[in-house]
Amino acid sequence: MKFAIKKQAEKQNLENTHRFKQELESEKQCHMMLFTQYKEWQLKEREHISKLKINVPEALQNTYEQLSRLEE
Repeated sequence: MKFAIKKQAEKQNLENTHRFKQELESEKQCHMMLFTQYKEWQLKEREHISKLKINVPEALQNTYEQLSRLEE
């Protein structure tokens, strides 16, 4: 009787471990998919931002050009 109970407990433990590993793998895949989507979005946003232009009022154009030269 003890042997049967012990065997059943081991079987259940093995099944639980297997199920946990499957769920963990599924969550990892989901995480990687979301991370990939985030990285794609991030690249698109960087590209979009880099294409934005700065409108400098004519009165401040000289100041803008001086500051731009300092960055170089």
